Amino acid sequence: FSKITSKLSCMRSGIGTKANVALTWKSYKDQHGMNWRVEVVATKEIWPFHELVRPISESKTSPFRQAT
Repeated sequence: FSKITSKLSCMRSGIGTKANVALTWKSYKDQHGMNWRVEVVATKEIWPFHELVRPISESKTSPFRQAT
């Protein structure tokens, strides 16, 4: 996972109204069992060559982290 370069690794973080995409974890089942992927949804109109800006997360949790 950490070795894959994609649009997600090139996104900037923005506060409040600067964000133009939302990220959510989605589970899916394939031949290897249950897996997770990140779904990216536009929250504003995005034109060609506009930067993708995700919101800064309020929480540090993901489906992969264990609460301590």
